[in-house]
Amino acid sequence: MAASLSSHSFHSNRPHPVLDRAVAAWRRLSDEIRIRRDLNRLGAFDDAALSDLGLSRGGIEGAIRDGRTDRH
Repeated sequence: MAASLSSHSFHSNRPHPVLDRAVAAWRRLSDEIRIRRDLNRLGAFDDAALSDLGLSRGGIEGAIRDGRTDRH
């Protein structure tokens, strides 16, 4: 019996689609939580502070979700 247990691998190289989907969902959720946290933080800045960062109030979400593309 011990031989059959030792020959069984609990860490196989086969794909685990359910686990892969769960991990992907967890990553999307954690990304969205971070995005919303950052939106709230930058939303609390006044317009002058946002301008100092090179942002307008309407550009906050795009900058957080997509990054800034206008770097010099």
